[in-house]
Amino acid sequence: MNNARTDTFLITGGCGYFGYRLACSLHKKGAKIILFDTISPKQELPEDIVFVQGDIREYAQVEKAIAGVDCVFHLASYGMSGREQLNRHLIEAVNVQGTQNVLQACIEHGVSGSFTPALLTWCSEAK
Repeated sequence: MNNARTDTFLITGGCGYFGYRLACSLHKKGAKIILFDTISPKQELPEDIVFVQGDIREYAQVEKAIAGVDCVFHLASYGMSGREQLNRHLIEAVNVQGTQNVLQACIEHGVSGSFTPALLTWCSEAK
């Protein structure tokens, strides 16, 4: 992220607490932001932050959202606490298959990546 002013970031799970905060921080640095989530944002978004409603379990939706981005912060997840932990099928569908869809779409669109300790980050090569 040498020049966030020209980078376009897609944030899966972008309407959750962490995704929204990350989006706001990147936006303040001049980055273009696309939030990708199954739920609409609860907070009002700045006019130039784009929201795309979609599901990481649906490859076609993921692939369409990733087209043209420079970096993907994959934050979408399910079943991390409470009663959600009982739905093993949905946990696997979102956390395993959904992540596989994100990675495959990144590969298809030439977005290369690196892992960080706290989250999966998939960024394009520095130009």
